[in-house]
Amino acid sequence: DAVRAETKRLRVERLLGSAEEALLRDAPEEAIPLLREAREVDSGRADVAEMLGEALAEHDDPVEAARALQQAVRLSPETGYAKYLYLGQLCCGETAVLSMRKGIELLRRGSPERSGAGDDEDEEEEEDDDEEEDEEGNGPQLCSALCGLAELLMEG
Repeated sequence: DAVRAETKRLRVERLLGSAEEALLRDAPEEAIPLLREAREVDSGRADVAEMLGEALAEHDDPVEAARALQQAVRLSPETGYAKYLYLGQLCCGETAVLSMRKGIELLRRGSPERSGAGDDEDEEEEEDDDEEEDEEGNGPQLCSALCGLAELLMEG
């Protein structure tokens, strides 16, 4: 059923596009229902779960945000550092520290900010030169993540 799969993919892409537009207008109350619908259509997409979790975190629903982000982690554990940094802020104790450390590890490896729709854990590792270049380009994010980790460690 390639036609059905393509129809589902296009529907999710349309919902994600509309949700992104709503988030750009600073209207998470419009984006969240669209993201929930996209997750219902295709619960196997890490990018959908991740975007929903981030929107919920920004809209002050930390419990549901953490659930969505944890789903994104299960679906795509080695791609997308942002979900781990959000979880580090939403969780407490050792869970928060472990999440922040994983996000920092991915950030240093040059992982994209978010999981992609077609993430595959068997993708080849990037060249060392590319990783160094990505880490330098991610300097502000890395600095912020390290500061967040330091704060968590000082609290604990």
